[in-house]
This record gives sequence, C-alpha cells and structure tokens, in this order.
Amino acid sequence: MRHTTMMGDRRVLIFVDESNVVSAVRTLDRKLDWLKLRDHLVKASQGRELIEMVIYAGLPPRMPEWQTERDKKDKFLHWLR
Repeated sequence: MRHTTMMGDRRVLIFVDESNVVSAVRTLDRKLDWLKLRDHLVKASQGRELIEMVIYAGLPPRMPEWQTERDKKDKFLHWLR
C-alpha cells in the first residue's frame, strides 16, 4: 500500500550546480559533505523519499596544463556514481 499525505507524494529530486555550491562553501571557509547535504535536503525522517540527486559538474579542458585539475574532477565524478 502506498502512503500519501494531503499534499500528495513526498518524493524529492535534487539538482545541484557543483561549481556554485563548492564556491559558496569555500567563501564560507567550510568543508562540504555531499552525503550530509543530500540527507539534509531529503529529510527522510519526515517521510520524504529521494528519487535521485543530480550534480552538474563541468570538466576542465582536455589540455596538458589542465590535466591535474581534470584528473581531480574525474576522481570526484567517479565517487559520485
């Protein structure tokens, strides 16, 4: 049996712009825990269900001078999967 409230289903779909979030966190001199951010936004304890969390992240150019940064970003993107 599917449980619904007067407001309907309580499902959550999260879209995040990685660059803006990381920039804001750096400005505040804080560390970012992606899993805690996800859990905070979903609030499963309030009966909400996560459908998916999509993180939009750009990659540095595929050029030798950017390879170190690109490798770091690739590692992060692999972790996200």
